[in-house]
Amino acid sequence: MYRAIVFCIFFLISGVVEAGEKSDAAVYMVYREDHPVLRMVDTPGVLVSTALPPPGMPPRRHEFLSASALDPLEEDQLGRILDVSGSTAEFIENLEKAGYRVAREQGTP
Repeated sequence: MYRAIVFCIFFLISGVVEAGEKSDAAVYMVYREDHPVLRMVDTPGVLVSTALPPPGMPPRRHEFLSASALDPLEEDQLGRILDVSGSTAEFIENLEKAGYRVAREQGTP
């Protein structure tokens, strides 16, 4: 049952980011070891949490990227790193310094 719920949430949040993607925007996957923890697009947009937002609350928007968290155990740390980053490039650099691996998805600029 738990896996089915996680699977459904993954497809729901993946669709939110994909809907906002521009064809010229770079797309990245962020990993902790070999486990995917974040999917991000280098364009301003929505930050999608693994947790459901409180009723009536709009999704959080971000000034330089769109992202979907994939692991609730990593989400807080990822948010702290994002909060001290001023650009997508700086966010990637800060993620790598914190031990995450960032990979650009094939076929993106």
